[in-house]
Amino acid sequence: MIRTLLLTLLLFAFFPAFIKAQGPDCATAAPFCTGTTYTFPASTNTTAPTGPDYNCLGSQPNPAWYFLQIATSGNVDLSISQVDAQGTGQDVDFICWGPFTSPAAGCASGLTGSSVIDCSYSTAAVEDCNIPNAVAGEFYLLLLTNFAGVAADISLSQGNAGASGAGSTNCEILCSMDSISALPGVCSASAYSVSGKVYYTNPPLSGILTVSNSCSGVTEVFNAPFNTDFTDYTLNGLPCNGAQCTITAVFSGDEFCTTTKTYTAPAESFIDCPVTASNNSPFCGGSQLSLAAVSIPDVTYSWTGPNGYTSIEQNPVINDVPQEMAGDYIVTVTHASPACTSKDTTTVDIFPTAVADFLVTPEDIYTLEPVAYFNNLSDSSTSWFWEFGDTTRLLLKILIIVMQIPAIMP
Repeated sequence: MIRTLLLTLLLFAFFPAFIKAQGPDCATAAPFCTGTTYTFPASTNTTAPTGPDYNCLGSQPNPAWYFLQIATSGNVDLSISQVDAQGTGQDVDFICWGPFTSPAAGCASGLTGSSVIDCSYSTAAVEDCNIPNAVAGEFYLLLLTNFAGVAADISLSQGNAGASGAGSTNCEILCSMDSISALPGVCSASAYSVSGKVYYTNPPLSGILTVSNSCSGVTEVFNAPFNTDFTDYTLNGLPCNGAQCTITAVFSGDEFCTTTKTYTAPAESFIDCPVTASNNSPFCGGSQLSLAAVSIPDVTYSWTGPNGYTSIEQNPVINDVPQEMAGDYIVTVTHASPACTSKDTTTVDIFPTAVADFLVTPEDIYTLEPVAYFNNLSDSSTSWFWEFGDTTRLLLKILIIVMQIPAIMP
């Protein structure tokens, strides 16, 4: 259930105020100001701690602890009521102690019989707590109990607010979220961080403080007890989207003690990183292949090629390359932040390995027929030359060579 309340100023001006949680014990008592009508769910399935003098309260089931500070001296009369969801009044009891110099002083040793200001253990659904002759600056502690333990709402207000001789309380003791700062960092690997401070006064004594970001699910949670006036936060791993994002800070102990801050997220940055690939082909199989990519600062290289070839070198070298490694080689360069990726392809041409071979016919040469036929049987060749043991080299581009030689005498 969402609790709502209306704060009525003594000068008959109006502005909204809210309270969400009540303290389960004296040390976590929630502040309130009596110029306000508070409506909140009554506690169930709990009991007050032992130690304090509960005076008239024969039992203390389902406690809700509050404290108030007097702003203007005078009588303060509190009106307390409890009704269930059907609108039926339910038994509510209370005890008030004071005056104290601070809530902590009262909780430490002041909850004695001599400090009881008012107490009621009746079966009534409406009670009046009277604090006579309250003095500005004094603190009072108030305990409300839900006797039947049923689901119900308790309302609390100052019944004599604005009356002649009435005192008033200090609403500045309520939790106030003053502001929040947000400083986004630079984009790195498509993400950034935002940090800042959450400024507040009178934070709740229990619960958590949650800082969240509207542009992602990233949150940071802080547990009570909280720093006196501010908390530093940092949210990491936020997306670089250039969007308007909102930081929200809220106390679970008082969900209306909250604030927001809007900022612009950094956008993803890009750079130009074009790459050019090259190689040393064409050549014959069995040679050395040299791949090359232009130098680009702060990038990584990745090569792929035929037959599952890979390499992360900028300029890889492959020795004794077979003809089967001919084909397209692709290099990819990547710059992490700002993000940039580019590719280029270079084609490697590898010729079959040349094999020199020939056939001489006839094998036996006679004087009557001094002719030898040199048949070129070379494979995978585009040019040839013949050597016959002298300084002459005959460059021939035909496959069959016929030469006349001197007769060989037996």
